[in-house]
Amino acid sequence: VASGFRDCTRVAASDPALWAGIFRDNREALLVAVDLYLSKLVAARTLLANGAVLGEIRELIEPGHQFRSDLFSG
Repeated sequence: VASGFRDCTRVAASDPALWAGIFRDNREALLVAVDLYLSKLVAARTLLANGAVLGEIRELIEPGHQFRSDLFSG
């Protein structure tokens, strides 16, 4: 199994009871985050379904790239 896949699924290896509590305790923040994530997924689906050009796809994913870059730039 590739290390990238292992990294992306690390949380799924944790105790579900622990995460259920974390979800419950952070309900409001998670609802906001899930709604934002869903809107981005719909935007990605729309671009793909409409045969988007590379520039449009890049515009969609660039903010995530920038966020991660800023997060780890210290």
